Amino acid sequence: MLVFDAVDSAFLQHQCLTLSACICTQYMYDFLEAVIMRQTAQEEAYRKLDEMAAKLTETLRKSAKMVRSITDWSVTLVFFFTKFVVRYAINLAVSETVLEQ
Repeated sequence: MLVFDAVDSAFLQHQCLTLSACICTQYMYDFLEAVIMRQTAQEEAYRKLDEMAAKLTETLRKSAKMVRSITDWSVTLVFFFTKFVVRYAINLAVSETVLEQ
């Protein structure tokens, strides 16, 4: 308990420094605040942690969607590039055949 009290008072006294100097990100600050808050307001702390988890879950979903769309786009690009190369190779072979005759 003493450790949490010390961290809590340090964050409260130096909140502007921790956030502005990038010592602690907003996410880290909120997480530590929720963990410290568990001592006095458990329901509020767990609600805050649930909200943070929901935000992270949404970010993960969006990232997964972006990866899927990039993968789909890459497959499409490879398909069209392969099609182009095959057409080029066929045209090259045809033109070489015409030149030989």
